[in-house]
Amino acid sequence: DFEVNFTPRKRNTYQGTVGFGTDTLARLQFTWGRHLISPRGDSFDVGFGWQQKDNEFTLQANYRLPRKTTDQQFWITSAGLKSEKQSLEVSKSGDLENRFDIARGTVDDYSLRLGRTRARNLQAGFQQYFETMYIQYLHETNDFAPTGNVPPETQNLPGVDSLDNLWKNTSNSLALGIEWNWPEIRGSGFQTTGHHQRANIFTSNDAWGSDIDYSQIYMSSRWNFLTGKRWKFLLRAEAGYSDASIVSVHVPTEVGSVTVDISELPNIYRFRAGGSRSVRGYAFESLDTNGLGSNNILTASAEVEYHFHEDWSAAAFFDIGNAFNDWSNPDLKRGTGLGLRWYSVIGALRLDYAKGWDLEGEPWRIHLTIGTPLL
Repeated sequence: DFEVNFTPRKRNTYQGTVGFGTDTLARLQFTWGRHLISPRGDSFDVGFGWQQKDNEFTLQANYRLPRKTTDQQFWITSAGLKSEKQSLEVSKSGDLENRFDIARGTVDDYSLRLGRTRARNLQAGFQQYFETMYIQYLHETNDFAPTGNVPPETQNLPGVDSLDNLWKNTSNSLALGIEWNWPEIRGSGFQTTGHHQRANIFTSNDAWGSDIDYSQIYMSSRWNFLTGKRWKFLLRAEAGYSDASIVSVHVPTEVGSVTVDISELPNIYRFRAGGSRSVRGYAFESLDTNGLGSNNILTASAEVEYHFHEDWSAAAFFDIGNAFNDWSNPDLKRGTGLGLRWYSVIGALRLDYAKGWDLEGEPWRIHLTIGTPLL
């Protein structure tokens, strides 16, 4: 990874990143910001990003205006675009080993959020957590085309209108939500410790004009703490639940009819597991339903790190989790491995060699990331 940050005069800030990771492959990002636009202290920033994985492109603009209150509060507004390529994957036997594509296409999400953020003090102001109440509009389009695994003569059979909706669909929703963010990070290099707690809950309903009804609650917790001068422990866990309908469609394929379960939850809210910051030993976001995300998620990780020389340390870890639609069968996947850490001037470079134990014939997988796992 390579990152450049610089701040010229006139209150403008620029941040650019060019990098490569096993999860994202090649990626780039650029952000421009303007601070203290007026005596009120409002600020504005706009940025874009691209990653080779799924040919994902994002464009985001944010505006923040301080409120005239006794505590620290801001009015916020943001607008965003996210576009990515996806594959609809199925399996005759329902396992990861025998997945194949039945459709490929593009998912585009256009969003607009309005809200209020409040900073609340902890420990006499030495810590803060942030509470944001918001309303978010989302317009989503799905444009898929069947692959060669779906026989042409069955793609437009009469009486299977749900199959047409599987290929192309558009939805509009308006969600009301609240989220909490409590980061506390201290130190640098191997001595970096602290925690990061996050939670959010939101709901969308046709009572106020949404095309689809859904609700979601999510919580995550990450902890880093030292024991002595050479040992460090890293613990993390996350859980998410969505109340959204599941549509089952029977799709004829070259190997016979398969059942495709698709959540009506918009794409940007669906859960996916697997990868360097989730369940290592499995490909990035490969643990979900049909390759298009799931309603629920449950993951956990325990890691121990030993500082053996200056800026270097070694690690061993155990991960477990999955993204799924049915709580009666979460089918949690296990991953274990060893890692090497280099604490450089641009952040911690983390190299992991992991094995996914619930995927037959899967080789050991390399994961490469940069930065603290607390963020």
